[in-house]
Amino acid sequence: MQLKMRNRARENLVGRRNPRRKKRGVGKKSSRKVARPRFEQLERRDLLAAAAWDGGGESLRWSEAANWVGDLLPKSGDDVIINAPGDIEVLFDVSEPLQLGSLTSDEHLRLSDGDLRVSGPVSFASGRSLVVDSAAFEALGTTSIDAVSVRAVNGAQVVLSGMGSYANDSVNSFRAEGSGSVLSLPNLETISSALGQYVTTRFEAVGGGTVQIGSEVSQTHSSGSVQFIADGGSESITSVLDAPNLTQF
Repeated sequence: MQLKMRNRARENLVGRRNPRRKKRGVGKKSSRKVARPRFEQLERRDLLAAAAWDGGGESLRWSEAANWVGDLLPKSGDDVIINAPGDIEVLFDVSEPLQLGSLTSDEHLRLSDGDLRVSGPVSFASGRSLVVDSAAFEALGTTSIDAVSVRAVNGAQVVLSGMGSYANDSVNSFRAEGSGSVLSLPNLETISSALGQYVTTRFEAVGGGTVQIGSEVSQTHSSGSVQFIADGGSESITSVLDAPNLTQF
């Protein structure tokens, strides 16, 4: 009798021990919310590519898509290559501002509208020309235009910041013509000429145009000639050749 009572007492004691204790993993679910990662959709980014001229259009206009490989016009950031059979002049006629990654041209280029800026290298083949007519052109990267003529006419703005030197082998000029036309060469330092009596490099401000040469410029080779010309404009319009730092001419 005593043994049974002791066993019952032990059972009662075990049953009363930690009556509030609950088994692990058993009980009410936690009310805390678990933070879930949020995904944000990014804007579409197209890889920059080369835009090459193939001349497949009916004109020589930049704005004609058929003139470009894949019939795709150059877009902002593209590296543009213009190379066609024969001796042609491509007409840039895009009114919206356009900034290219680089520009390589084996042909003449004329801007008749808009604002064309090149952040990277600019290169023109020898004997070609760049004419900016009532438009704007700016070359920020390294600019290689040896033996190339550059003209700013009818109020055009041309800035060749990346041009540090110029080598000539024929008769070429940098010319600003017409009221408000500006041709700026802020970092030009050296001018060289190939051997020959007919090699001439001209810097011309006429009809109210302005040519600016900002840095110290020297002629590294004595062959050929370098000419600086300003016609004075008119009574109301002044042509300006601004080259305060010329040396060794």
